[in-house]
Amino acid sequence: ESGIFNLFPKAENWLNKLDSIVNDTDKPIILVGYSLGARTVLMYLEKKDIKVDTVILIAAPPNSTLIGKVARQ
Repeated sequence: ESGIFNLFPKAENWLNKLDSIVNDTDKPIILVGYSLGARTVLMYLEKKDIKVDTVILIAAPPNSTLIGKVARQ
């Protein structure tokens, strides 16, 4: 592999990178994802119990029950 972003992306690599960025800041957390990045944000929010200030998803593919939870709020 040539880094975390290669021709065959692995969600776990993306989630680990996102987690390290989120954990290294004391600033408000704003997560923005487009396409697979949006799916990564959804997967991250399902796995982690964190408070975020803003989530922006663009062209997000369906992701289990989280979309239904967000839509009902």
